[in-house]
Amino acid sequence: VSVKWYGAKGNGSTNDSLAVQKALNSTYDVWFPPGTYKVGTHTVSNPKRIWGSNAILKQASRKTTQAKLLTILSSGVTLEGLEFRGQISTQTSEFSHGIVIGNESGSGVTNVTISGVKIRDVRGDGIIIVSSADHCDNVVIQDVTIRNAYRNGIAIIAGNNINISNVDADSIGLAGIDLEPDLL
Repeated sequence: VSVKWYGAKGNGSTNDSLAVQKALNSTYDVWFPPGTYKVGTHTVSNPKRIWGSNAILKQASRKTTQAKLLTILSSGVTLEGLEFRGQISTQTSEFSHGIVIGNESGSGVTNVTISGVKIRDVRGDGIIIVSSADHCDNVVIQDVTIRNAYRNGIAIIAGNNINISNVDADSIGLAGIDLEPDLL
């Protein structure tokens, strides 16, 4: 299903947050046609493929403590070919991540693939794999570009069987890949 079926414009100026979240809440796979989608903080709560070509999800300027672009709370999610742009210049929290895999206050997820994705200008980590109750398992991150992340390119806090390949990280504040021992 196209996000435009839910009312997203993809013109770079209209706030597409409600339409995008409605599409992500559906039981269907979600496609982003070419365009720039002005978005807020979004969650994926059921298995699906989310993909696009020449589609940019640009964070609306917000000054909140934890404005994550996309949080994946479901197992069986594939994310392909999208570009995520944060608001590093206006965000005030180092926890405003690009993509969060897992639940920071709950259980982990399994079988998540991030492929052909670009992430730039985030105040937190480009991608963070996290869970407070257990680990995220079988996560694949491949052919990803991360530019201008205030913290880390990729942070792994709670994970098993994490496969990372062909990641290009540049202008990263701390580490390209950060392995945190907190819950391991």
